[in-house]
Amino acid sequence: MAIRVILRDGVFYPIDPIPPEWPEGIEAEVGEPGTASTQDEFENWVHEIEAIARENGLDDLSPLTAALNDTDREAKELMKREMGIPQ
Repeated sequence: MAIRVILRDGVFYPIDPIPPEWPEGIEAEVGEPGTASTQDEFENWVHEIEAIARENGLDDLSPLTAALNDTDREAKELMKREMGIPQ
């Protein structure tokens, strides 16, 4: 399981709750934003949502796909603003 973190003044702070089963002092690995694993996770999530939409009779997925892409873009822009990364 992975959690999201934010870097502020050289220290990583969790954005997501830390799983209670993680012991105190556990080591964690942080990758670069937008790495393949993050993109793969997003694409897998999109495929799951599209499958659910098809199961519920939504034949034209273009509005859903457009909304998901907009949400992804907005989330990336927000993270960059919060981290002070120029856009």
